[in-house]
Amino acid sequence: MLETITRPTLLITGDANLYAPPPVQRLLADRITHAETLIIAEVRHAAYWEQPDIVNRAVLVSIQRVDRHARSKAPWQKPFRTPLCTGLA
Repeated sequence: MLETITRPTLLITGDANLYAPPPVQRLLADRITHAETLIIAEVRHAAYWEQPDIVNRAVLVSIQRVDRHARSKAPWQKPFRTPLCTGLA
């Protein structure tokens, strides 16, 4: 079912998340063609609550990437797998 997701998808979790730990997120990302991942240090399940600035920045960066790509009118030819971890903390 996850393989049917063809749009860029942002997956966010914390490195201390017990409900959706980073290894599970990586499994999900491997099955979603254009997945971006963000694993935030010292965060549990509610990353949006615990680190809102980092989450908000990641969402904005992801939207900007998708928007730039859409404006270029280029087809999605290869997986859109760019980890968002760098430069957001």
